[in-house]
Amino acid sequence: MRAIRRFTVHPVLPEPLAPLRELMLNLRWSWDARTLELFARIDPAGWEQAGHDPTALLAQVPQDRLASLAADGEFLGRLQAATGDLHEYLTGPRWFQAARLDG
Repeated sequence: MRAIRRFTVHPVLPEPLAPLRELMLNLRWSWDARTLELFARIDPAGWEQAGHDPTALLAQVPQDRLASLAADGEFLGRLQAATGDLHEYLTGPRWFQAARLDG
């Protein structure tokens, strides 16, 4: 029998973890070591099981684990650093524009 509909379940992230969604939605996570490590710290076994896909990972992390991470100062510090790094990356100068101005 063919599936009629398909849907994705997104977890309700506690407010302190809200920046995870921004990190997840920007493909920079796929090559940024700091962000990859952050997602792996959420649930190392789940990260492997999800095939290193943050969307799949967050869909399977239990709410009690998310609540625990929301109260973990070290994790929140890493999350803040990764989010700040993403913002700097998105708003900072690009190599092409700099090279073009020099040329």
